[in-house]
Amino acid sequence: MQPDAWLRAAWVGLLVNVGVAIGEETVFRGYLLTGLKTVWGKWTGIALMMIIFGLFHLPAYSEGGMQSWTLTLAILLATLFGALFGLVYLRTGSLWLPVSLHFTWNFVENDLLNLTADSTNPNLIGALTRLQSPLSMTEVSFGNIMVLEMLAFGIIALGVWLWLKYR
Repeated sequence: MQPDAWLRAAWVGLLVNVGVAIGEETVFRGYLLTGLKTVWGKWTGIALMMIIFGLFHLPAYSEGGMQSWTLTLAILLATLFGALFGLVYLRTGSLWLPVSLHFTWNFVENDLLNLTADSTNPNLIGALTRLQSPLSMTEVSFGNIMVLEMLAFGIIALGVWLWLKYR
């Protein structure tokens, strides 16, 4: 890729991911979670918000070709991230950290590391992941990707927990 094309893709990727992170965090944590917490309490509010956040991602994941149990794992991962971002928001009282975490996850997962092996991603600036047998783009490989992403979520959640606990 030519340097100017790479810079263009990087810039667009950054803008898209910043917009998504700010938009989703404002809607789901800033408004929805705040309202649900006021009406239903902290834990019920978080539970409802994280379910809604997970289901919000269903059309994009379905369009991406995920099916059956892999789609279920992807929705579960989005739901878990919704819970993590919600807890961070409630703990800090600010959207800055959830927006930063959300942006970083989306940018690194999709545009930098390309964990889903999407060669059609116009904002790809990092590795073009090519899955080969037995990790070809099948239902099994989507499952393998989801396992890697669940492990990444666990590491991120542990890091956030340690940071919040010891800051």
